[in-house]
Amino acid sequence: MLGTYSLVPRIRNPSISPGDSIEIEAYITGFGDVPTDIKLYASYPSSILKVDKEGYVGFAQTCIIVGKDRDKNISSIAIGEKQRLKDINTGEIITAVQKFPQNKTGSTFSLNEGIFLKHQILSQLRGEEINEADKRILGESSWDEYPPIFFKLNTSNNAPPGNHDIVLTIFYRDEDIIKIDQKYVVIHIKNWIQRNQKIINVIVVTLGSIALVSEIIQTYFAVLQYYKPI
Repeated sequence: MLGTYSLVPRIRNPSISPGDSIEIEAYITGFGDVPTDIKLYASYPSSILKVDKEGYVGFAQTCIIVGKDRDKNISSIAIGEKQRLKDINTGEIITAVQKFPQNKTGSTFSLNEGIFLKHQILSQLRGEEINEADKRILGESSWDEYPPIFFKLNTSNNAPPGNHDIVLTIFYRDEDIIKIDQKYVVIHIKNWIQRNQKIINVIVVTLGSIALVSEIIQTYFAVLQYYKPI
């Protein structure tokens, strides 16, 4: 069946102060055949981001990988923080959590096809009972509190206030057909008033109290003046 998949991003902190980190979780939902040549492109508003000494503004992270046999068939899956796979060609031990450094304007990186596998396949590979009614794919869930895709980006202390768009685009191939799904994530950078709202409220309340006391004193002296003995 021709696969149809969509990105479902969720920003953890939609309103931040300059210098704070942006954290975005991204899930994938859909159905059909597992696609190939899967890529995720992230585009960032460079004016709000802080570049580190290595030239990056943060990282993207995934937590699902598959292992394949010599016939290129999926033979194992590693998910979450603790699971590992062994590369059959090199013998290298590979962790499920993979990080991809991000550039200031954006980055493109490949997504592991394990994100698109059904829970039924996971149960089968683990020798567990298969729930035929479970139609979920692995990319719809978090694993060891890791979302399937995660972004953490550092903002500049001089980031301009207002709303800024981060664009996430997934490209994947199903046979000879290339499909695209794109989502916008809005991050709000607080201005000076929004960042100092509590202090402003305290000042307003304090000034209001001072004004009230002043009015009471004025009223008191006005009353004394009115009732001044002859």
